[in-house]
Amino acid sequence: MTIEDKSNDYLRMMANRGDLEAKFELGKRIYDGIGFEPNTREGIRIIREAAESGYAPAQNYLGAILMNGENIAEDKVMGKEWISKAAEQGFPKAISNVASIIKDSGWADSDEHTYVELLKESAEKGYPEAQFNLALRYYNGTNGFPVDNIKAFEWFMKCAEQGDPHAMTWVGFMYDYGHGVPIDDKKAMDWYLKAEDKGDYEAKYRRAMHYLRGWGVDKSEKWAVERIKDSARAGNLKAIRELGAIYSSKDYETIERSYEESAFWYRQGVYQNDAPSMIGLAKLYESGDGVEQSYQKAIGLYRTASEQGSAKATFILATKYEDGIGLEKDMAVALDLYKKAAGMGNEHAMRRLGDWYLYNDESEVAKDRALMMYRKAANKGCIGAEIDLGRIYENGVLVTRSIKKALRYYYDAANEGDDVGLSNYKRLMNLSDPMEKEEEETPLERSMRIAIDCDDGKECELIGDKYYRGDSELPQNYECAVEWYEEAIANGNGLAATNIGWMYQTGTWFEKNIDKAVEYYRKAAKAGEPVAQRNLADMYLRGIGVKRNPEMGFKWARRSAEQDYQDGQVVLGECYEMGYGVPEDREAAMKWYLRASDNGSSKAEYCMSRLYSRSPEFHGDDIRAFSWCMMSALHGYGPAQCTLGRLYRDGKGIEPSEEESKKWFTKSCESGNENAMYEIGSDLLASDDPADCKRGFD
Repeated sequence: MTIEDKSNDYLRMMANRGDLEAKFELGKRIYDGIGFEPNTREGIRIIREAAESGYAPAQNYLGAILMNGENIAEDKVMGKEWISKAAEQGFPKAISNVASIIKDSGWADSDEHTYVELLKESAEKGYPEAQFNLALRYYNGTNGFPVDNIKAFEWFMKCAEQGDPHAMTWVGFMYDYGHGVPIDDKKAMDWYLKAEDKGDYEAKYRRAMHYLRGWGVDKSEKWAVERIKDSARAGNLKAIRELGAIYSSKDYETIERSYEESAFWYRQGVYQNDAPSMIGLAKLYESGDGVEQSYQKAIGLYRTASEQGSAKATFILATKYEDGIGLEKDMAVALDLYKKAAGMGNEHAMRRLGDWYLYNDESEVAKDRALMMYRKAANKGCIGAEIDLGRIYENGVLVTRSIKKALRYYYDAANEGDDVGLSNYKRLMNLSDPMEKEEEETPLERSMRIAIDCDDGKECELIGDKYYRGDSELPQNYECAVEWYEEAIANGNGLAATNIGWMYQTGTWFEKNIDKAVEYYRKAAKAGEPVAQRNLADMYLRGIGVKRNPEMGFKWARRSAEQDYQDGQVVLGECYEMGYGVPEDREAAMKWYLRASDNGSSKAEYCMSRLYSRSPEFHGDDIRAFSWCMMSALHGYGPAQCTLGRLYRDGKGIEPSEEESKKWFTKSCESGNENAMYEIGSDLLASDDPADCKRGFD
């Protein structure tokens, strides 16, 4: 009898004695065919027995099988139930799985806050996968986490200490670049080596790069290249594209340049749809190095890389259209591509757009657009844009002249090794008088400068508002408004995303697009913006742009209301009043209507009137209903004015008055209420006067 047979016999004996851990392990072995003939049905039966007896690992395992439909009919509902049972017992892996279920269900239909809390709980209980995911989110600053490299490092370290090779590589990377910890080449290399010993090819590549460049170690180019090749053969894209670059370079002492070898490695990357490899191979096709020259193939590769989201490829493609290289010259297409590349963060495209707006665009907003692009490019380290801004401030072109600001931009360029920047900086330092008082920039100049230089989302949003409305400082220009709103969104301003969502919903400048409206509202709502949360709630409640989901509508309405936003409070009150996504509760509805009324909502006052007139709980109190309706009507709410006209006409809660009825119907008409228009129209049509009949018909 083999050791494995003895182990299986022991497991069966312990399982028969009621040991749930043994029963679970026995079930898994039978299910997987380890030491037994594979028997999925019998394995699942035994695992289910352990799960039904309350053993959390078995519950989680059974849930995962049902969720994935592994050798059993898929049943996601039952799978979630079993995983949830395990999570309720505090089983870390199950808690992480519940978080993953929420995440995979799509953020539109999940509670992101719950996901975050579950991930933290699982990580704190020591589950490595949760620790790794938590670290990634702190590092990237996504899905409810601010960027926090210190916390990211802590969680990567905890995961690495449990033997996870990917986490080890990340720990090495953070020591390598000083993210969350001081730079330490020795510790970086130690962690890379640990990860490499566990088979991590990313670590192998990164360790080899130190030897290729001589970073903290003696340079060993040939040895490094062989290690990079090992990583590349394992599919590591960074290693593949690095080899393409190495063999097309003449900067290495012991590596002979070989364009053919470079093309070979870039092709390996292209086969994996790697955009940087496409760009590398395209350049070889342009020059004819290592391959037969073909502008057509080069353009095709640039285009494919651009379509995959490469800002660099999009910029290069734009230059080809502008210069007519490899395709027909078309400046309109080039501009669209420059804008696309700039929107993707390419600083060279930003600078080129700045040039275009400054020298080719004669519109009244061209000056401000040029400055915006130059500033954005300079903030991303574009030396050319820094020189441009230095000249702009030195000469007082587009802005109030400022030698101090010019010096700052020239210095930034010089500090990055630019000779022109250094020359201009020295020249201006010798010519300028540091004590000379400079003219102050205008408030609008200051606002636009701070908005970009300080990544101030609020300032960007306010400038967008100015362009949206048009005022004495800026003309109405929806395209510019959207540019500033997008900049605000990039800097964390949720209200700007709400504004763009509204523009899509109403078809303002954009073609009407409800799907895009939902996309922007959701982006803003997740950032905590109460107006977007209210709008998203309304869309879920009514099924506009999304599948109707009253429960989700209620959730977003509650989040908006809890931020004291009056429209969100009204929607939440309506959810409670009508039972949308929550059991009917008119007392709760009244509470939220009153809070909204205190915040100045005339609609909430009208809703209070409706509650008193219709709800049995409030005994059909016509007097209070009339009082609230009057308050709402006096505050200008059209539906309340129309209802008030009916109340005076019918004598509900007040003495009938034809004069008052007509007055309120007219006011409601003037506010655009269609029901009031119908009421007045009906009265006029009943008249014997032909002129009244015509007016009524109109």
